[in-house]
Amino acid sequence: MRIAQKIDAVAAPVGATWWPGYFVSTRTPLAITLANDFGFRPASRLTPAERRRGRIVTRDEVIAMIDRHSPRLFVNGNWGAVSDDYLTKHGYQVVDSFHNTKIWLAR
Repeated sequence: MRIAQKIDAVAAPVGATWWPGYFVSTRTPLAITLANDFGFRPASRLTPAERRRGRIVTRDEVIAMIDRHSPRLFVNGNWGAVSDDYLTKHGYQVVDSFHNTKIWLAR
């Protein structure tokens, strides 16, 4: 609940994360392709058409989202697959945190 409140306080139109549980009780929508974190496992074995149909993305596609700053809000904590250094080097800054979870916003 605390993370959800902090996410909403950023007032971003949409957010991203490796673990969609952060967005369960937010008013901030999660990028639809990130709603199923179980999709990362089979993503590399699916065709692009199958991934589009199931709204499943690969790890590399999420990295590309981060690189494009789309969306600008990124929550990194549980299941984080990128380092804080990577986010910092790619134009993000921490705007809030709670325990091991950080809320990042692209500059």
